[in-house]
Amino acid sequence: FDLSTAGRTTQTARTAALLRPPEAYQPAPPEPELPLAEDFETLALGQGLPGWHLASAGRNELVQVTDQTAASGQRSLRVTDNLDNYEPHLYTYPVRQQGPISFAFDLRVGEGAQPSLELRDVDPWYSTGPMIVIGSDSLMRGANGKVLFKIPHNVWMRVELRTVVGDARDGLYEVRVRLPGQDQFQTFSDLPCAPGFKHLGWVGFCSGGTIGSVYEIDNIVLTP
Repeated sequence: FDLSTAGRTTQTARTAALLRPPEAYQPAPPEPELPLAEDFETLALGQGLPGWHLASAGRNELVQVTDQTAASGQRSLRVTDNLDNYEPHLYTYPVRQQGPISFAFDLRVGEGAQPSLELRDVDPWYSTGPMIVIGSDSLMRGANGKVLFKIPHNVWMRVELRTVVGDARDGLYEVRVRLPGQDQFQTFSDLPCAPGFKHLGWVGFCSGGTIGSVYEIDNIVLTP
């Protein structure tokens, strides 16, 4: 058959006549450094943590706002460990590119609970920066399993992890803890971040305790 009658028959612009794109596009603007602070006082009882992702096998009731205890005010976030491995696991993606940073929160650990916290760089994969783990022996540990101190159970303590990201980073972080009745923080310095930790892009809590164990979190603040 006659191929000249097939396809588009009207004249169209040739590809060569189209505008050419620039040789390279400008890089995407940096992600905004959004504020991160939560005291749970305005959240409904039974609600989760807004802006955070939750891995809990669909059991959202394991992580919810409670009025049974609080470091200040009337409410906090209760995490009940009723799953295997590290879940319930809650995390968010704050971005901090340059300068000193501090992630602080109040923590109350029940018997058998083994919460852990990590700040990570997620570009291109993840590298762990400041972190703490509370083990079955009630010892709080930092990077490389270094023992910091033995925590008391069922009391509120203020915990703060500090480091520097960006050009001025030195690859180290410190943990500061203030126990009830104390005016001063205990400080544990010169803890190493992973070599790939350059910027902050992720914060997360994991739960590695016994089934039915509970811990609470209150007054979360990322500075700046």
